[in-house]
Amino acid sequence: MDEMFNTVTDGFETAKSFADHGLSTARAAMDSGLISARDAAKTGLSTAKGAFDTGLTTTKSNVFNFFNGDRITTRKKLMTYGAIVFMLGIIIGFVFAPIKKGFYFNISNNGNGTASDEDED
Repeated sequence: MDEMFNTVTDGFETAKSFADHGLSTARAAMDSGLISARDAAKTGLSTAKGAFDTGLTTTKSNVFNFFNGDRITTRKKLMTYGAIVFMLGIIIGFVFAPIKKGFYFNISNNGNGTASDEDED
């Protein structure tokens, strides 16, 4: 009986050691994965920050170069830009206007215009 009890106890101890070893391995893998994910996130953020800084610097220098250089604008370009801005203003006005009941176009004879033969009687 003691031998069977010892065998069962040894089995439980072996199972416990396997479980402990499995848990410690899983914990180590999780910690390693979290560290790797954190390092990857830091690298990605620093790369994105560098790209943003480079883009911002390039844009800033391009804007300064544009306004510091000599520009010759013809009347044709000026009229074209004016027409484009005017049309964009109309489109933006329609887009942002508060529409309560939708658009309604009433095209009918409202009494204005030439008199017909029936009106002369």
